Amino acid sequence: MNPANAIRDRRMKLGLQAAAAAERSGLSIYEYGDIEQHADEFETAISTGTARRVCHVLGLELRSLLGLPHVTSEHNNISDVIRRARERKKLSQLQLADQIGFNEETVRSLESTAAFVDTLPLKVLYDLEDALGLERGSLVQERTS
Repeated sequence: MNPANAIRDRRMKLGLQAAAAAERSGLSIYEYGDIEQHADEFETAISTGTARRVCHVLGLELRSLLGLPHVTSEHNNISDVIRRARERKKLSQLQLADQIGFNEETVRSLESTAAFVDTLPLKVLYDLEDALGLERGSLVQERTS
């Protein structure tokens, strides 16, 4: 099941109106409606932090919703994971930025501030994982460290 259907089904099962789910998630009704109506919106149009809030409001696990395997322990510092993976690939911050279609400052922020990951859509994290040779979902955490 795609995230849009799972989110809509869960909200309806909870007896929650879309407007209430939107408000509790920090989204406009239009943004929330889009993630229920379009299969890719959850991963492309909202930040990872917002995706995590939607899951929290609906009592869903982010990794399960995305079809990612459960992990027993989360990374202590996602910024360190990104930096170490970039260094293993022998990429500069600029080279990595070019590969994921962002500027060097974005990579610098990812490597210095773990919470910055929450500002990016899940699709960007997937692109980052691909560029770094990381397993799909390596950078997707249930909560920020």
